[in-house]
Amino acid sequence: MWLSISFYSRSFSNIKYRYDVEREANCLDEWNLLVDGSIVTDHEYNDYWRFISIPLERGYHTLRWVGTRDPSRDSFGSIFRLDNLIFSPGVLFSNAILVPEYEQLEISLAPGEIRDLSLDLHSQDGKSIEYIAVLRQSNSLKQATESISLVCNQDTFQAGSEDLYLISLYNSDQTLNVYQINIELPDDVIASSVGSFNLPGETPLLFTGDIGSLTRLSWFNEEGCNADSLRCGFRLIIDANLSHLVMPYEVHTRDTEGLERCFEGSIELSRGDEQMESLYLLQNEGRVSHTRTSAITMRANQNLLIPDSAAYDLEIYYNGNNMLTIPINISYDSNPAGFYDTAHLKVYPNPCMASTKVAYSIPATGRALLEVFNIRGQKVRTQVDYTLAKGYYRTIWDTCDDRGNPVGSGVYFCRLKASKDQEAVIRFVVLR
Repeated sequence: MWLSISFYSRSFSNIKYRYDVEREANCLDEWNLLVDGSIVTDHEYNDYWRFISIPLERGYHTLRWVGTRDPSRDSFGSIFRLDNLIFSPGVLFSNAILVPEYEQLEISLAPGEIRDLSLDLHSQDGKSIEYIAVLRQSNSLKQATESISLVCNQDTFQAGSEDLYLISLYNSDQTLNVYQINIELPDDVIASSVGSFNLPGETPLLFTGDIGSLTRLSWFNEEGCNADSLRCGFRLIIDANLSHLVMPYEVHTRDTEGLERCFEGSIELSRGDEQMESLYLLQNEGRVSHTRTSAITMRANQNLLIPDSAAYDLEIYYNGNNMLTIPINISYDSNPAGFYDTAHLKVYPNPCMASTKVAYSIPATGRALLEVFNIRGQKVRTQVDYTLAKGYYRTIWDTCDDRGNPVGSGVYFCRLKASKDQEAVIRFVVLR
């Protein structure tokens, strides 16, 4: 980290002062630039201005102009104008302010709609910002069963991938001071990055381990913290063969009389190879500087929206303990203008294995015929054949034919006939 300062000297009458490098013999004015209490020596100089570059270690520093004037003169003989402070690219400041494009998002989804969203971020004062975003469903937060507990922002994990998890510490007993947290990891799980347990304005619990093949994650602060909540984000690399994940934890506390107590529990996640949330992050971390903005990208999926609305909090952590929260509300528009003018047919997942979901629209009350054909054009299954009212529907095909026998691997076609003038066909693949 380095700091550079450029400034100009100005002359009055026949006396010119250029910092303390050159002054008239009869001038008693003295001016010095002090950084952390030490006088900075001159590096470059000419008749009009000088440029000083001062290397500094990361951390807090003080910068002062210190001077004494010649008492025989009516005014100061030297005037210095501090022109600018230039910080090296990439220096992170805890007082930087991250500004989102919107303070709140309202999303209305049409039947079966899958929409990618982008939220632009920028730095209010041009300072560099590194951020990580976590999305959690605000109306489905687990309630703590004890006075102190750890809760994960999600119930499932993606096997064979590296994902970010937000762990929240809840403390309903303000007489208890939390000073240490331990989380045990199974052998087939690796932590690739770990933050501290913190919240703006609260005493943080700092991560005390080394990233790598850890079996225990630990956070500690001798001072302790009695905040009602703290949050920590960490990334886990989870083995592709893992079907269930259990992470036991310990939360160590002291009461007002110094009596220690340990709360134990576990964070349990089940395997979820399909993304089951109606809103999830596609890109959740990045960097913002004075030269560019960054964007958090999300995907909203109406097919997974149960019930017809959901509320989320997008929490963005940046430059240490800073955090901002953006509420996101998703609602379902069951009859958008012009939607039923054309046929809609979707199959997901595609390719599929044991089963697949079929979503389709009916433009008006009448007969709906949904059939599956193999690549030779032979019908293998009639999935739907009855009268339906206008609307958007979903059904699950178990990849079996009309006799209940599993079909083989290959290419198949799903055909929808919803009225005389509406028909749709979609191609998909079955893998065994």
